Amino acid sequence: MTPTRSRKNAVLRRGDVLKTHPRDGFWGCAVVLSDPQPFDGLRPMCHIGVTPWILQHDFEWSAIADKDLCILEFERGVRTGPGEYRARRDTCIGLYTAKAHPLLPVIGSVDPTRVFRKPLTFEVGDGTDGKYPLCGPVAEHLGSEAASAWLRVQDPERW
Repeated sequence: MTPTRSRKNAVLRRGDVLKTHPRDGFWGCAVVLSDPQPFDGLRPMCHIGVTPWILQHDFEWSAIADKDLCILEFERGVRTGPGEYRARRDTCIGLYTAKAHPLLPVIGSVDPTRVFRKPLTFEVGDGTDGKYPLCGPVAEHLGSEAASAWLRVQDPERW
């Protein structure tokens, strides 16, 4: 893992580690898992995976450089009909436009195959069966699923 300087408004690259700030009082990180690719007349897209790693204070690359990063997996409630619900296991990966968000700096670089080992395709889907949702531009709240998962375990009353 190597540190990288922030590249505001630049194109994201495979292996970039983004520092996220999904909500007040929470910081985490996400990893660009694929090189940007042209996508059906849209801007180039890449896979970004949110890690389950959450801190309640700002941090620098050195705080996570030696950590084994992985992608957050969690149970998502799905409404299947009137009054009917079930849970679905979600892998927190989406297809995003490859433009960096100015408030989410690139703080390092990793080998993304060490973070997520399964093959990635650009087929759009619901996050199951190797197909990932089309998420559009990287949003300021990237990583909110990780903050929610952290709260569910660490502070259920606040969740």
